[in-house]
This record gives sequence, structure tokens and C-alpha cells, in this order.
Amino acid sequence: MLHRPLAIRLETLGLPFREAMKVAGKLGADGVEFDAIGDLSPRELSQTGRREIRHLLRQSELKLFAIGFPTRHGYDHPDRLEARIEGTASAMQLAYDLGCGVVINHIGKIPEDESSPQRAAFVDVMRRIAADSERNGALLAIQTMNDLPDELAAFLDSLALHGLAVNFAPANLVIHGINLIEAVNRLGKYIVGVHARDVVRSGLATTGVRPIALGEGEVGWRELLPVLGGIEYTGHFTIFRESKRNDFADLEKAAEVIQS
Repeated sequence: MLHRPLAIRLETLGLPFREAMKVAGKLGADGVEFDAIGDLSPRELSQTGRREIRHLLRQSELKLFAIGFPTRHGYDHPDRLEARIEGTASAMQLAYDLGCGVVINHIGKIPEDESSPQRAAFVDVMRRIAADSERNGALLAIQTMNDLPDELAAFLDSLALHGLAVNFAPANLVIHGINLIEAVNRLGKYIVGVHARDVVRSGLATTGVRPIALGEGEVGWRELLPVLGGIEYTGHFTIFRESKRNDFADLEKAAEVIQS
């Protein structure tokens, strides 16, 4: 069996941070992922707190693969934009301090008109974030949402910035009817992480989406994994779920699907 590095999203365990870290280790994960919000935000987490997290990771023999820095708006939205840019830089520094080099966030809608002031402003923001990446030692991994893979890949190709990458979330794409095989092949060289969850749709609207056990939904993981192998993806898969019950059998099953 091919071993693929597995991470567990700590928030999905529904446990206090310390306990969640221990449970992740007992479940056989190689590492973890968590959101840098609340008490774990860059602003709140002191140097002492950062050292404590590094100690917990070593104690549990886990690697921190990525941290999430979810913001309400992307970098296309003018409201409090400067604060988001500065917050992203702080999250990158936090990621570096904790021993990982990836921060995940969505970027918003890429302005389509390449000659528009909006596009120029958006490109400027991305260049600033990429410069912050070089200073702070962590990439911004763009979370795939309803992005058209061709548009996102073409945008990244045009920028050619080392500080930007992609966190591939196939469940987010499949609910918008985006072909996952084409998406992998188009975005492949930029993918540094994969979010492993599954969904089914009761209709075309995204409001009709419900989560389901990995491998039993519309993502088609058993078909998708060989395609990821075909682009020589060797990165991690982060398993998470919507429910926070104490039964972790579904997480173990998800790990089996990814590894098999």
C-alpha cells in the first residue's frame, strides 16, 4: 500500500486543542492542520504559546502541514483590505514559527478584465502577499472554491510568483459542476495540499449539498487519486468532516480510502 501523508483538521474532532492533538496522533495521522483564529490567531498566540505548540507537536510525533487563515472576504474586496493583507503576513510568520510553510485562504474573485483598474489593484495585492511570503518563509495556498481551474492557473502563470500556491479542495469544486480531472491537470504544478472530504448534491444549487463519508459521494476519490499520482503529487491529504461527534470511525475509514 502506498503511504500518503495524512493530516487531520483539529477543529473537526470537537475537542480542546491539547486533547485534539493527542487524539490525532492516536488515530495514526502524520500531522495536523488548524485555523489560526481566536486564541490561536497570530495576534493572540505569544512566543511562549508558539513554543508550547511546537512542543505538543513533537510530543505527539506530528507535523503541522498547514494553518488556515479564513477571512470573510477575499483580497478582491476593498473593505478592511489592508488589515487582511497584514493579517495574512502575520499568519505566514506564525506558520514559519510553528514549523510549517503553508497558509490557506481563499483570494476572492479574480477580476476578468485584464486592463481594468480592479485587475491591476488585485495583482498588486497578490504581489505584496508574495513578497510577504518571501520575508516570512510561508506560502499562501489559495483555497479552491468555485474557481474555474483555467482562469486560476492562467492567473498564477501570468504572475509567476513563488509565494503563491494552491490548496486543492475537490468537494468545493464538484458542487459547482467543475470537472476535477481537468482541474488537477491544469492546477497540478501549484498544488501543495489537498482537502479530503466528500459531498452529495440533492440539486444544482449549492444549498442542496450535504457531507457524506469519504468515498461515498460525488468527488470520486478512487478515480481522483490516480490522477493526482499522475501529476506526481506527493503532498499531504487533510481529512476533515462537518460533524464533531466523538466517534472517529469515519476518519479512520477516510484514511483507508486515501491510502488504498
